[in-house]
Amino acid sequence: MNPSEVIEVRSRPFLRVWAFLATGGFGIIGIWLFSEALTFESNYTLFLFLGGLLGIIYGWISFLMILPAFTKRGNVIFRIQRGENGAILHRHQTIPFHDIQSIDMRRHRYSVRGFLFMDVLIRKTDGKLIKIPAYSILDEEVFERTVRQDIYPYVSETAKENWRQQHDQGEELID
Repeated sequence: MNPSEVIEVRSRPFLRVWAFLATGGFGIIGIWLFSEALTFESNYTLFLFLGGLLGIIYGWISFLMILPAFTKRGNVIFRIQRGENGAILHRHQTIPFHDIQSIDMRRHRYSVRGFLFMDVLIRKTDGKLIKIPAYSILDEEVFERTVRQDIYPYVSETAKENWRQQHDQGEELID
């Protein structure tokens, strides 16, 4: 594999900062609300207590789920080996283009993290589903452009049809 043929699909720093503020900030605000409730100086102490508890639980659990996005792992979501015999490379997995039945980036019901954050979902021709954590820090436009330019020309006709059904509906309405 020639290193010049491999491209990296990177996350956006803006989305990483936004994710940090949304998850960690929720936990910090929850702690503040909870501490305000413990002073019992407000008529809304019960609401502050419940809101603070909810903020702590949701904020810190979601922060721990997305924590790898703030490390070196979150910088490069996956790599693509270009060309007709190309593949998607993620950690120790290699997914050849000809084995892809469908590829999409969305939230899903297969895990709690997938319910909260977007992942890249690749269904292989053998039915196996591969989830690449994107932590909602990969720009959807970058993902779609990368798939259209570097993956779409080399996948099977079934995968091309699946991609067209999912992503070209808006463009057909414009024409």
